[in-house]
Amino acid sequence: MEKLSVKERAKIQANLGAGKSKETKLLTGLKGQTQTLSETDLESLPTLFFKNCEDCVFVVDGSSVKFLVEGCKRCKITLNGHVRTEVVELWRSDGCELNINSTVKTLQLDLCHGLKLNYDKREHLGSIVWAGIYDFSLDVAGEKLETGYEQMKKEVEDLNDTTDQFIIRVLEGKLTQELVVRLPNGYPTTEREAKEFDERAERNAEKAAEFLNKIINVTEKEKLHEIAEKGQDTKTEATPDSTTTSTTTTTSTAAGGEHKADASPATAETNPGTEKEKEKEDKEESETRPAAAAAAAPKKKPQRVYINM
Repeated sequence: MEKLSVKERAKIQANLGAGKSKETKLLTGLKGQTQTLSETDLESLPTLFFKNCEDCVFVVDGSSVKFLVEGCKRCKITLNGHVRTEVVELWRSDGCELNINSTVKTLQLDLCHGLKLNYDKREHLGSIVWAGIYDFSLDVAGEKLETGYEQMKKEVEDLNDTTDQFIIRVLEGKLTQELVVRLPNGYPTTEREAKEFDERAERNAEKAAEFLNKIINVTEKEKLHEIAEKGQDTKTEATPDSTTTSTTTTTSTAAGGEHKADASPATAETNPGTEKEKEKEDKEESETRPAAAAAAAPKKKPQRVYINM
């Protein structure tokens, strides 16, 4: 088994993350060869790395941690074995054909020409993220898609073949290809998903505002009722009882006549607490109302992003 450089090994291990492999099986510089890699050949569960091979045919029946292809030309590779991380990467390879007959959740393709990719079953396809692929032919259980940089630059303005990425998935039973963008918070997504997210957020904000408005209206009615009751109580306390109201005081004057003085007190003045409570109510309402306007806030347009798997 050939050796990797320190830099190459460090890069592979960094990409593996928690699924680190104890060993990397490297097939490099092979020309015109046909090889089948069985479970016995890959019993150590290595990272399988095909590099700089030409005009070769490889059949992989054994299991591996990760599956990498770099710098190969006119090679046909068939993947039958299980890939533990379910991650396959292929880059800077021309005229190659990759047949996938096991589950691959993430397939990353970069800077290739004349690439053919075949899946035997739909359920084996998770997502394909590609950038800078020219003449890309995809067949997923008989459903075909012809795409690539030349085709997509007609649909996407200012397309860059080294930074702009596309993602291919089966959505609602159909192969769907979308441009990858980044949300204002840095999360990678697509314009369709970003639009759906904004619409859901707006609907939720509207529901929240409606709910708050109902609470405000109920609170307003309760406060008005409470104020009315307090006002009535204040008026009742300020008004003398019937015996006191009807009493007339008779006084003697110096001339021996009589003078009748009405003992009824003046009408009660408006309760000063009522105005203060009304002001407090208006202030609370003005502080709560902005929630209803949150849904109308302008949305930032998603930006394109390059994902390094």
